Amino acid sequence: MLSDKNSNKIGLSSLITKYLFSYRNTPHSTTGQTPSKLMFSRKVKTMCDCLTSPDFMKARERQIQFHRGNRVIDLEEGEEVYVRDYRSDRQKPTWSKCKIVSRLGFQTYLCKLLDNPDVVWKRHIDQIVRVGKFYERIPTDLVNTSDASSTQLTTDDKIDINS
Repeated sequence: MLSDKNSNKIGLSSLITKYLFSYRNTPHSTTGQTPSKLMFSRKVKTMCDCLTSPDFMKARERQIQFHRGNRVIDLEEGEEVYVRDYRSDRQKPTWSKCKIVSRLGFQTYLCKLLDNPDVVWKRHIDQIVRVGKFYERIPTDLVNTSDASSTQLTTDDKIDINS
């Protein structure tokens, strides 16, 4: 084994491969072109090419343009919400009505169950849905009516928001 100052105990074949890759992608002083370009008639991609290529920049702009995540939702203390309920024996988690107790972090809240005030859950914003006029239009067959104070929805149920 040989020692390299950048990476400890790298194998001889790896060192030779790195050296040859570097040599073949360095422009020659006489021809002004790289040996790999002369041999393959095209430019071989390197790690640095990924950072500066126009294709990379276009792909990055597309990612930013079509990014759908990072929803910014601020919930107030005492606000009623639906939160994911994982204590059910069913395979699918359900939704239970809760009140926001406090905010723990940027996207984390403490939620108190309305049907059992002794139970407080810590939930991420992705596990919380606001109660509002939109949720009043939920079809009654999706609501668990066994307990009047706790409204539960299954996660696989679909609600048509265009109606």
